[in-house]
Amino acid sequence: MTREDVWPVWLLELMEQRLTTTEVVVSRDGVERTAPNLKTRVRQVCKSCNNGWMSLLEAETKPILSPMIMGDGVFTLSEREVKILARWAMKTYLMIDLIFPSHRRVIPPFAYPGFRRYGTPPKQCVVWIAAYGGNKPSFTIHSGSAAEVAPAVFNNDGVVISGRTGPIGARCTFSVYRVVFQVIIMNTPLPLRGATDHIGAQKIWPLPRGPVQWPVGNMAFDDDVLLSFANRHIDVFIPR
Repeated sequence: MTREDVWPVWLLELMEQRLTTTEVVVSRDGVERTAPNLKTRVRQVCKSCNNGWMSLLEAETKPILSPMIMGDGVFTLSEREVKILARWAMKTYLMIDLIFPSHRRVIPPFAYPGFRRYGTPPKQCVVWIAAYGGNKPSFTIHSGSAAEVAPAVFNNDGVVISGRTGPIGARCTFSVYRVVFQVIIMNTPLPLRGATDHIGAQKIWPLPRGPVQWPVGNMAFDDDVLLSFANRHIDVFIPR
């Protein structure tokens, strides 16, 4: 196994050149911590992956994501560029989850080998992207289990007859200066259906039809909207 950067070197260098800080705030299940930067590595990646497809993905992502991070202009993202961003968001979330001890990781185990094999987010995954215009630190992470919010109905023996209980997946919303990603991965083996949109956010996985305009809706989240987006209800994503 080799050490892999959670935030790639090119991204940290870009931020340090353009900004005065790369401070990061990490919120995990309501517990928040702050660090001066996130030059964190995880020793969970094989050498062939680290130096192979993961390195290639970073090289493909850098020219697309760099101007978005810095808020440099208004432009259109092609289907190819959107797919690369969705793959990068998925890869980054996998790395973020590996920061934590094994007993506190929330991403379903199938996501790791599936992503390595196919190179795309799984069918149980939805990825959104949005612009950010608030005053939070350079990096923010809101991560944790995705829990069912609709109450379960029990019979007299305590058996669930409708609804669900307990975690139903994993969710992470992370911002890189002016770009926000949200990744939701469900435990269900079925494709997600009926995933609702959020004003100012664009679903990029499954791939949308046609190009994506950036910034989405020509708007940017402020701090309150970012927090609301990170903590929004997710029961609507599960087919009933």
